[in-house]
Amino acid sequence: RKGLVFTGALAVVLVAILGGMTYGIVNASKDTKVESRALVTKDAVPIGINLNEESITLGSLAYMPQEVPSKVSEIILKAPDGTHYYRTKKSIEITPNESVVFKTLDGDIISWEKDDASQMQVTLVDGTTWTSHSACVECSATSVVADEAIAKAVGNFEDAAGLTNAEHGRELFFLDRRCFEDNE
Repeated sequence: RKGLVFTGALAVVLVAILGGMTYGIVNASKDTKVESRALVTKDAVPIGINLNEESITLGSLAYMPQEVPSKVSEIILKAPDGTHYYRTKKSIEITPNESVVFKTLDGDIISWEKDDASQMQVTLVDGTTWTSHSACVECSATSVVADEAIAKAVGNFEDAAGLTNAEHGRELFFLDRRCFEDNE
């Protein structure tokens, strides 16, 4: 009987020790946590991580590989009066090589069609509308690596929108900067 009690007590002690050690190991291995979108140590020191984010024109989505549009999260618009609009994606409808319709959470609609490739139609939920040069409507895609397929897609869009010329080659990046400067 003493042996049975001793064995039972020993089993309880061993389970408690193993449980405590497991808890200690798990707790000690948690040296990072996520705060907002940043990975930080227990002492709130940010850890550098690589988050690929590419800014591309909305019209170029018609030519992008199939996995890119789902990674688009936001769009930047500049109205003719100089107001900048930063909007979040609700949905994107794409007809490959033909058209893109971007709908925002606010109810705005931004559309591009190959038939008038140099222009982008913007319609805000309040009824305000304007057209903008197609290189002046920029969206951000997260976790996209600018590889050859992306470069080819942008090139196809630039050709459709007439953003190339023999003297300077591709013009998209120059137009893009001018679109968002305040001193136009």
